[in-house]
Amino acid sequence: MNRLPQRPAYADVRALLKSYKGLIVHFSTSPSMHAEPDGHYPDDLHTALISACCRNGGLSCSVVTPSDPFIGETPFVPGYIGIILDPISSESIISCSTADSGDIRDPRSCTVVGELQNVDISVADLGRTITERTGYNNWLVKNYEVLGILALPPFRVEIINHHELIGLVRSSSRTDIGQVALAFPGLPTYTVDNGQYCVFRDGDLVKIEYDDIWPSGNP
Repeated sequence: MNRLPQRPAYADVRALLKSYKGLIVHFSTSPSMHAEPDGHYPDDLHTALISACCRNGGLSCSVVTPSDPFIGETPFVPGYIGIILDPISSESIISCSTADSGDIRDPRSCTVVGELQNVDISVADLGRTITERTGYNNWLVKNYEVLGILALPPFRVEIINHHELIGLVRSSSRTDIGQVALAFPGLPTYTVDNGQYCVFRDGDLVKIEYDDIWPSGNP
């Protein structure tokens, strides 16, 4: 009989993330892990919010802290707009890596194939994905709750437009936090400003604490 891979307790994962003020975020990326035609912003994130395939099969995420570099040659994020996830149990974290682990979604089977799946994961392993990064890390997460949207400057996304002559055209474009908030009504929109978490509220950025995003009282 195959032994099930070991996973750290949910409380230990929460304690680790809180020590770094870390958030688990599934970003809109290029290339996307989602299939066409919903493979790019904002459709990819709308799909991730409602799809049972994503929730049960897993989403590729990165752990973000407010002190991370978001721009430059080796930013600690694979994108700039994403959904913040709360894994609801110790079994929610499928794999982790200090770098991009090459997760690929199979839309036919609703599964995600990652090179580091089915191995034991400890709290120390998760911690190393934060402390030993030279770029963005990777956590594959399933069975999650959504805590809100994270939008980071320079708010760059890939947009798809339809051209009458040549069909679908992909282009990189900048949006702004107000437009992001409009794209995801009903969800709080957060950002980082000078190393401080903020929430976009009534047209302004309001400084908040980490526990305002991820309350300690969550199970």
